[in-house]
Amino acid sequence: MGELSLFLHLEHQNNVIEIYEQYPLPINQTLRCAEELNIYHPSRYKERDHQTKVIPANTMTTDMVAITRDINSNTDKIQPYNYKPSKALSSKHESAQKVSRTRQKFQIERLYWEKQGLTLVQVTEQDLNPNKTYNLKWLRECFLSPLHLEVPQALYTSMVLTLIKSLKDKPTDTLKTQLTFVAETHNITLDQMFRLFQYACY
Repeated sequence: MGELSLFLHLEHQNNVIEIYEQYPLPINQTLRCAEELNIYHPSRYKERDHQTKVIPANTMTTDMVAITRDINSNTDKIQPYNYKPSKALSSKHESAQKVSRTRQKFQIERLYWEKQGLTLVQVTEQDLNPNKTYNLKWLRECFLSPLHLEVPQALYTSMVLTLIKSLKDKPTDTLKTQLTFVAETHNITLDQMFRLFQYACY
């Protein structure tokens, strides 16, 4: 849920045009970063070669890489994000050894991005407004019903105006009551009206 929350927040930003999840980092470069930092590189210990004692290195990934567009200069920029639950960074909830290892891997990842001229941003759930996360997740459900969103632009505009007027005329009515009124006025189902409301808000 944590990485999904970050995705929802990034997706909703107007300047974000693309999001890559679990973005793989070139293993030869992260190995050099680990060597520079004198930190063990993540490895696939289950695949240890018992004859040569070689432990294959594991490809590291960055949780989210967002491509943002600067409207003024019409240029694209890359912004990498590392997501971790706050508990994973606290010795109150995890062993000191595990927290230390988590931070070491972050150092390797951060150094890789620094060599690309970029800053890796560390994000936890504490950096994301939970109310906004909840609302974005709910509003985005409209895209699961694409057929409900296929209405003529004139009808869509008219429904929005009807809803705005209804909200002004009866501000204490529940949302369901408001949407029921708009649906009946424009002769569409309440379910479709809910999806169109989600779409309009999103």
